[in-house]
Amino acid sequence: MPTVSTVTGIVSPDSLGTTLMHEHVLAHDVPEDKYDISIELATQWLNDAARVGIDTVVALTPVRNIKLLAEVARRSPVKIIVSTGAYIYKTMKPAIRDLSEADMEARVMREVTEGIDGTTIRAGIIKVATNEAELTALDQMIFRCAARVNQATGIPISTHAVCAARTQFDFLVNHGANPKQTFFTHVEAGFGWQGKAREQMAASFLSIAKEGGRLLFNNFGYDFHTP
Repeated sequence: MPTVSTVTGIVSPDSLGTTLMHEHVLAHDVPEDKYDISIELATQWLNDAARVGIDTVVALTPVRNIKLLAEVARRSPVKIIVSTGAYIYKTMKPAIRDLSEADMEARVMREVTEGIDGTTIRAGIIKVATNEAELTALDQMIFRCAARVNQATGIPISTHAVCAARTQFDFLVNHGANPKQTFFTHVEAGFGWQGKAREQMAASFLSIAKEGGRLLFNNFGYDFHTP
């Protein structure tokens, strides 16, 4: 039977309930003097979410303080699915950015099959990201690793896909990812919203959906991205 890894343990997909698919429970680098207030605020927000019917959140911050997340999860009824992988270049820590391809893949594989940072908490999704229409050499390396780990484990891949959903989809699938286990977020951000650009955008998204990929339109309200 399929299972899903959450911060508090392994569960069945049927138990996830109403799920928010792209959240950031804690910042990627919480200063030590902010640990207590960060835990308190995150717990408050999750408990507020639980009161309006949210059962699970997917925390798409791929480098995170897992012990802080574990404490938040202990205090809230909301299940947290944590991610592994890497975010866009300008936010990457050198310890992640400078990994070789073999070491990057080993890190992602370890975090989905064994645990994160010495714990037994396993990532339930792989997060990768670009902010441009084309993939850089570093992006390609990270996406190849994600595709191979997905192929080996069935753990799904979520991407930060501003301007690049179709490029990302093709690259992942061409490197072995299961198209039905790919999930592209912020897809409407960064595009023009008039005339031909809108028609091209719609055609691109429709082609991804027809080929099995999932799409998340979640930037509404950010007028500088999505009028």
